[in-house]
Amino acid sequence: MKHIRSLLLIRAANNAIAFTLPVLASIVSFIVYAAIGHALDPAVIFTALTLFQLLRLPLQLMRMFRTSLSKAKIVENCLQPWV
Repeated sequence: MKHIRSLLLIRAANNAIAFTLPVLASIVSFIVYAAIGHALDPAVIFTALTLFQLLRLPLQLMRMFRTSLSKAKIVENCLQPWV
């Protein structure tokens, strides 16, 4: 039971990081962009936010693909003695 709890806590932390990291990346990008001397006008801000939003879905799908791939590897290892 302790092992299952730790796995669930790790999964929860992974989900929390996955959903907050894109927001933090956009905030840090705007801070760095302004710090190096560029002006933050609405055209730049909305374009960058749109691009960050377009990148969010493929990155989440890559995370789900990696999870599915690891599960498939575990099943392959379990089935290997019978094949």
